[in-house]
Amino acid sequence: MTEKIGKERKKRSSEEIKEGIVDYIENLDFPTTTGRIAEDVGLNWYAASFYLRQLKEEGRVFHKKVGRQNQWWTEKVDEQRRKIRELESVLDELETRGVVVKKDGVYVIK
Repeated sequence: MTEKIGKERKKRSSEEIKEGIVDYIENLDFPTTTGRIAEDVGLNWYAASFYLRQLKEEGRVFHKKVGRQNQWWTEKVDEQRRKIRELESVLDELETRGVVVKKDGVYVIK
């Protein structure tokens, strides 16, 4: 007879699992794969895929197939990317005015 090693998983409701998935994705600033979500949220790949499809139908997550991978993100990632583009355009403007210089991909104040 073998003993279980480690702690037992708490039974979670569908809503708790979906909230866990959304929270996990929102803490990233880039899209992530079904496999990574499954591993980090504590699900098998098929369960993660099931809940991600439900979240997509609810409009809470977004999806794109990239090669063989499914990439998932929330609006928060889109918002962060928009802010980054805005900041880059401000830095580009400051560079044009001669206030900053870009060296090796980093902006430095003159």
